[in-house]
Amino acid sequence: MQELYPLMAEAEALVLAAPIYYFTLCAQIQAPIQRMYCVNAPAKVKKMALLCSSYSPGVYDGAKAEFRDICNYWHAENMGVVTAKIDEQKTEATKQKIVELVAKL
Repeated sequence: MQELYPLMAEAEALVLAAPIYYFTLCAQIQAPIQRMYCVNAPAKVKKMALLCSSYSPGVYDGAKAEFRDICNYWHAENMGVVTAKIDEQKTEATKQKIVELVAKL
């Protein structure tokens, strides 16, 4: 975490990328977010996006809700979410969604 604090202090946009195992953000993503609580919110982060993938369809609602709430708490604009189950990950349609999302950042 000590390496992340200065990076988060300077970041203007944040993209979370996470596998979805049990309907919510994985522990590896939640841990640094929860550790940021001690500084309230990254001061310069104004925009956020979420990329997530799973082996199963229809398992993203919990992660999307958690992401939305983090954006609201940190007063960051939710730029969107791109989801892709395993067979959609490397498709042109998914790549295009990511390109469009990145363009908004």
